[in-house]
Amino acid sequence: MTGCRCTTILLTLAACLAMTACGHGKSVKRYEYLKEAPSVQAVVILQPECYFRKMASYQVYQTWNDLAAEFTRRTGVVVIGPDEYRVLVKGLLTNLVQETDLEVVLRKYGIKPQNAIAVRMTLTESWQQGERAIVNEDGSRGLAAEFESKFEYSADVYHIDTSRPLLSLAKEHNVRGLQLPTSADARPELTEFARSSYQGLVELLSSEMKLTAGKPLAHLDV
Repeated sequence: MTGCRCTTILLTLAACLAMTACGHGKSVKRYEYLKEAPSVQAVVILQPECYFRKMASYQVYQTWNDLAAEFTRRTGVVVIGPDEYRVLVKGLLTNLVQETDLEVVLRKYGIKPQNAIAVRMTLTESWQQGERAIVNEDGSRGLAAEFESKFEYSADVYHIDTSRPLLSLAKEHNVRGLQLPTSADARPELTEFARSSYQGLVELLSSEMKLTAGKPLAHLDV
């Protein structure tokens, strides 16, 4: 997936909220058209909405790239990222065929819009900062910053040819006392939650829809 051509889709960001309890939850919504949807040969990842503490621009790319990798690894379907197609309107997409060039892009893979789905996902964090008492090595007492965070992930799945909703998945997880950053990952606890959510989405789609793996055709001039 190369070449950055996708314009930003306008989405509403979540506000910072305070949390008090730790836990997690998951919910799934199935829409009526799911029963009629044909087999899926391609998954299009729409520009994700991300908002979390210390977010860097590369982490937005990494978010959808990790989801694409999970689809490829688990299903073998053709995966099209946000940098492979163009959005032709401003604001939120309402018609995936008429408001993007996805039909042209899919044609390069020999796939029709009726055999493709789109995933719009969000990954957000709301948090509050507090303090906790600590005892230093010399016996003196002090205060250290402590965060309570709530991670929320949602994925809405649409049929590209009709733009009708098929499935929605939502997960959340409350955590207190965040993991220390590593040399490779500034937010390991967020990465762990995100990857778990991606796995859950792929498993859900694999159980609810027929995902048809196949070797994509070579790109053709159109």
